Amino acid sequence: KQLGTNRISYAQSLTKKNIKGILTGPVTMVQWSYPREDLSIEAQYYDVAQAISEEVNELVSRGIQHIQIDEPAIREGLPLDESRRNHYIHHATNAFRLTHYNTPDNVIIHSHICFSNFVDILPTLSDLEVDVLSIEDSKSQGRISQAIMVSGYERSLGLGVFDVHSNRLPSLNELKSIPQYLLSQGYDPRKIWINPDCGLKT
Repeated sequence: KQLGTNRISYAQSLTKKNIKGILTGPVTMVQWSYPREDLSIEAQYYDVAQAISEEVNELVSRGIQHIQIDEPAIREGLPLDESRRNHYIHHATNAFRLTHYNTPDNVIIHSHICFSNFVDILPTLSDLEVDVLSIEDSKSQGRISQAIMVSGYERSLGLGVFDVHSNRLPSLNELKSIPQYLLSQGYDPRKIWINPDCGLKT
């Protein structure tokens, strides 16, 4: 922990631009690991969330103003049994909010969720209470951002505008097509962030 925060402090000292601290969210950590069998899955979400919260506070204390807490598995964890979904969503969103509940107003909280069918959890996205929600949108040709916009989502969207897994360089018109569509539908340009899908590969 100390080594990581020392490194990000050093990285921030090398530039006047903001460095973003990136962490993995509690639901994803538990879903993509081997959960304990002597504790409920919900209890494990909260335990991990508390540990992440300490990491977030450490980043804040180092002056990091952009913190991204990725939660790509939140849709994946949705139970097939619809009667159990509200219970899952309640604890998944509460655990996520626990990771950043006491950050100062000047700290921008980001999250990234991977390509998935988000129709089932659209109301949940607002409940995460992040400032910027980054999505993979190039492979779906903008359909995900359109669905999120239609749902009434009011926070900022980080639009994935090209597929980092492809060796083909997209044209400028391709990169502009998704944000231009949202702008044509009245989306606030101050709430659009331009990103590659799923992070930038070297």
